[in-house]
Amino acid sequence: MPDASPEQGSPDQQLNREQQRIDALDGMQDSAIGGKSAAESAQELTDLYLRRTNTLQGKIRDARRVAEALRTARSENWQTLEATCTEVETGLLQLLRSVDGNTIASKTKEFQAGIDAFIQRMETGGAESPKLEEIRSKREKGIDALAALDKTLQDQKSRLTREIEGLARNTKESADETQIQRNVTIIQDLQEEIKTTQGQMAVIGQEVSTLDLTLVRADIANAKTQNEKDH
Repeated sequence: MPDASPEQGSPDQQLNREQQRIDALDGMQDSAIGGKSAAESAQELTDLYLRRTNTLQGKIRDARRVAEALRTARSENWQTLEATCTEVETGLLQLLRSVDGNTIASKTKEFQAGIDAFIQRMETGGAESPKLEEIRSKREKGIDALAALDKTLQDQKSRLTREIEGLARNTKESADETQIQRNVTIIQDLQEEIKTTQGQMAVIGQEVSTLDLTLVRADIANAKTQNEKDH
């Protein structure tokens, strides 16, 4: 996210101020576009400069949430997505600042083209953005790793049960002290192995959960995009 001085406020605040400035321009009410009435033109300008800007801001926020999820998942791609958000946000701010009372009606096509290009970039995440297929692949590998570790864990627990039973039997039968000590050592080693396996499963499980969240957010963002296109 681009740096902002306390006087400027956050990028969101700067964008909102520019929208308020444009909304207050006389041209928003007095301009006539393509032979349309002032009222029709004012509605068209509002849709373009305010509502379309809000749509783009929403896509930037959605993408930033995905970037944060990727960062938490320790994906190397989160910085690329965050950089795309920052570039689009900066470009949008410059686009809004180029509009004044004299150009508000004449810049509609240029502004529309700019907004469309920015929205397209956010929908694709930029040319270098992480692909959902890669995220799904990483998730599947995580699930496979969890399954393998679970199998290992069950084997370790079975071996531990057998060793505990063997220790109890040897102790009851007053077996050789060396055999009893062997049981104790194996039990201690297995307990440590189980802790290690459980720790590995916890880490991978958290990563899979984060990837699940990323995919859910992507599905929500895609659904919103499709809904906007349908309406």
